[in-house]
Amino acid sequence: MTGSESSRFSISTPLGADCPTIPIGDIAMRRADRKIDSLVQPGRLVLDSELLPELTGSLTAIQPRPYLSGQYAEGSVGIWEQPNASITTVLIKRVICGNWRSHVDPKKFNARIKREVVIWRTIKHPNILPFIGYKVVEDTAWLVSPWCQHGNLNHYISDNPGLTDAQKIKLTCDMTRGLAHLHSRTPLIVHGSLRPENVLIKDNLEAALCDFGASRVLSLGKANEYTPIKDWLPQHLAYLGKDILSGRLSPTAPGDVYALGGLILLTMSGEPPFKFWRHGETAVMFEAVSSDQTPSPSDHPCFPEADPLWSLLRECWHVDHKNRPTSDTVLQKLERTLEERLVHSICLTDV
Repeated sequence: MTGSESSRFSISTPLGADCPTIPIGDIAMRRADRKIDSLVQPGRLVLDSELLPELTGSLTAIQPRPYLSGQYAEGSVGIWEQPNASITTVLIKRVICGNWRSHVDPKKFNARIKREVVIWRTIKHPNILPFIGYKVVEDTAWLVSPWCQHGNLNHYISDNPGLTDAQKIKLTCDMTRGLAHLHSRTPLIVHGSLRPENVLIKDNLEAALCDFGASRVLSLGKANEYTPIKDWLPQHLAYLGKDILSGRLSPTAPGDVYALGGLILLTMSGEPPFKFWRHGETAVMFEAVSSDQTPSPSDHPCFPEADPLWSLLRECWHVDHKNRPTSDTVLQKLERTLEERLVHSICLTDV
């Protein structure tokens, strides 16, 4: 779909009309993947009654918005017209991830989407972007969420250079709170794709995470394809720790915390973790992260090294992933910092 094109289609067909079922003998049940990378707990039976029907009504996907897109999905503002004539502006993410069609069976892909959304729809938290529904169109998944007019974290920080320290820390608390919620689930949910494009700013100016689990859906349980490094853009490599980048580990909770450190730095300084990615040199970025380099305060003059948050960031980037703090611990420290900054701000105002 090009920038000037619009795609409109009817989505009134019932579940299963154009997507395959997953029969197990004569039992009308679906069994979740036994792969550990599925959001559905291994061995868990997924009943027909639990499956989320495809959206009814019609969707109009307008031109893509680059700042809402990533390597897994192309983001577009869309219009959802429901059967009762209610009209809602929504965010439509069209899953694309490179040449995944060359190695993924569309039937398995569609089936996997159905299983995963059983869990996605149960995750309700103020800092997790709600999942409205889905539709599979021409073997491509269209995932629908509420529209966020302020865009993603990168876009919002760039458009609002006047944000106060307290406002910035509030945003970092929001995204960390959402991540801590994912990590508190049983089984634990790893985001796996934390970067600025996957943090959206809601209308109430709270940050919310989106696109968790995208790589799991696309990999269909193939460990060596869980995180297709070759598809990541240079600027995204800054959000991958050496343990993940080397391929030794699939995405982990400590890996999410490493990425969270980069998001906190971007929020506070207004600059990406490593400045030299702007030259588009993937090899340079790969070498930097692989050799355990961490962002330098000298590259972030708007976020001086004297700021105590640098100490927290270094903990998030610890070379040994086992020594990184949990997302809960990061949240506690950020909330304490926010409280201290607010008190300091009030004291300055009273002087």
